[in-house]
Amino acid sequence: MVASLAAVAAASTVVGLAFAVREPPRPGAWRLLGVRDGGRTLVIEGPAYGGCEKPVVEAREHDDRIEVRAETRLDVDGAEACELMMHLGARLAVPLRRPVGGRAVVGPRRGRAGLPLAATASADDRGRVRLRPPPTVVGLRFLDARHALCIAGYRATAAAAIGRRPPRSAAVLSQGPPSARRPGPISRSRFSCRSPALPTVVLRLGARG
Repeated sequence: MVASLAAVAAASTVVGLAFAVREPPRPGAWRLLGVRDGGRTLVIEGPAYGGCEKPVVEAREHDDRIEVRAETRLDVDGAEACELMMHLGARLAVPLRRPVGGRAVVGPRRGRAGLPLAATASADDRGRVRLRPPPTVVGLRFLDARHALCIAGYRATAAAAIGRRPPRSAAVLSQGPPSARRPGPISRSRFSCRSPALPTVVLRLGARG
């Protein structure tokens, strides 16, 4: 009997029976990870969620900007089971009516760009770091592209910005392959998108449009 009770308790930490419940949406944090479909879709890391919560990310488009809002919603009819565990932000695709075209991607509760590389890379049995391929950032403004690349573990630089700071509002027209240099150990408390330890992706910039 004791063993049976222990097994039930262990199982309950994974799945719980849901009761009918509906709660107001709860605002959540989000981060821009890149674009796809020729800039017609934003790739967003949504908010953390747990149980029967569902992460939702929506975009409202304007001529000069795209406003992103993220939230978690809980709307259960009582007929489904819920996992009793938290999930980190899922990668969500947010379609746009037209390509991003250098418009600023803004919104409340946007997360920081900096991230320890362990979350975006894997290491082989010799401890060598292997990053995932860099995200597509063509069409984003330079500032947003730099943040998305930083989250993936890359440093962004502008092709025509030798000796001067590139305009943060310029649009990315094309991106080159990442440099062969691999990152070394980086302090979590001092992580920087401009760290020379990060492999570099060169971006060609132009006017927004």
